[in-house]
Amino acid sequence: MITWFESTPSFKRKSAVEEKWKNKQELERTPRYASAKGSDMKKILFALTVCVIGFSCSLAGEKPMAGTIVSETSVDCGTKKQGKKESTDILCQQYKVQSGSTEYQVRQPKPSNSSILPANTPIEFTINKNKMTFKVNGKKYEYLIVGTSAIGSAKN
Repeated sequence: MITWFESTPSFKRKSAVEEKWKNKQELERTPRYASAKGSDMKKILFALTVCVIGFSCSLAGEKPMAGTIVSETSVDCGTKKQGKKESTDILCQQYKVQSGSTEYQVRQPKPSNSSILPANTPIEFTINKNKMTFKVNGKKYEYLIVGTSAIGSAKN
């Protein structure tokens, strides 16, 4: 039995390299998955848009809230041993900060010789978990929130 390959003269036969080259050129000329390319681009564009929006929201951070330091009290926040039996109480400042309809009680995280903040001082603060950060006279302070309470509306 004679096959087509054997019956074709050698000058009409194409080598394997020529066949691959021809197939590659035909594939490059024909549009592959024309409709799929558009949907892939839409998916990529959508994913990129979601990433950009998410990133911009994360950079926005917390907006500062306005408040006022209402009062200051000194409270015990530990003891310091001065001898074998002697101990001295260490005092920390605790402030009441009023903001809108909420009142916060904030305390120094550790005792220090920081200045006492005056009452009725307006501040802008941010809250992150159990910490309040604010600036007074250009100096940044960070205090622990030890209590919150709602301020009742005054009824006449």
